[in-house]
Amino acid sequence: MRQGTDGQTAGGCALSALKKRFFELWDRCSLPGTNADPTVVWAGLIESYKEPWRQYHSAEHLCHCMQQLDLTSSLVEDAAAVEIALWFHDVIIKPDASDNEAKSAELFRHTAEKHLPPGFVNRVSNLILATEHRDPPQGLDARYLCDIDLSSLASPWEQFLKDSTALRDEQSGTADAEFYPAKIRFLSTLLERPAVFLSEFFQARYERAARENIQRYITQLEADGYT
Repeated sequence: MRQGTDGQTAGGCALSALKKRFFELWDRCSLPGTNADPTVVWAGLIESYKEPWRQYHSAEHLCHCMQQLDLTSSLVEDAAAVEIALWFHDVIIKPDASDNEAKSAELFRHTAEKHLPPGFVNRVSNLILATEHRDPPQGLDARYLCDIDLSSLASPWEQFLKDSTALRDEQSGTADAEFYPAKIRFLSTLLERPAVFLSEFFQARYERAARENIQRYITQLEADGYT
C-alpha cells in the first residue's frame, strides 16, 4: 500500500476515514446481541492490503472501489452487501494463484459467520465470487460489483499503463511469454462483449474510454510480439 506522510493512500482516501467507514458498515450489518467488534476484522483487512507484493490490489484499489460505489449506492439493491463484498473481494491475493476470489469468499464466510446474518453472508460470498469475471454475473448487484472492480480500465491512459505495470509486477513469477498472451485473451473477451460494462450507469460513464484503452494496450502488446 502506497501511503504519504499525510496518512492518505495514493488514491486519496485517508486510512482513518476508511477505518471509520468499515466500522460503521460492520456495526450496521451485525446480528443484534453478538460481540461483533470490528477491530480485529479491520486489523486483518488492512494487514492484507499492506502485503509487499500488492502493487495494484492495495488500499489504493480499495479506495477507488469505494469512490465508485458512492456514485452508484442508490442504484444497487443491497448497498451494504456490495460494499462488504468490495472490502473482501481482494482480501487474499497470492501471486500467480488462480483461486484468490474463492479463497477471499471463504475467508469472509469464516470471519462473518458468527456475526452477520446467514443469508447476508451467503449473498456477500456469492458477490465476491462474481469478481472472478469468468461467467456473466447473476443479478443487478453482481453486475454493479463487477463494473466497480473493472472501472479503472477507463482511467486516463497514463494511469491505465501504471495500473497495467502494477498488475504485471504482482505476478513476477510468471514469464512474459505466458503472462501477456493470457492478458490479451482476457482483455479480448471484454471487447467481445456487447459492452465491457454490465450496467447502464457504467456504460454511459466509462464504456468508450475503457474500450479505447483496452484496444490500444492490446495493439501495443501485439506490436511487442505477443499474440
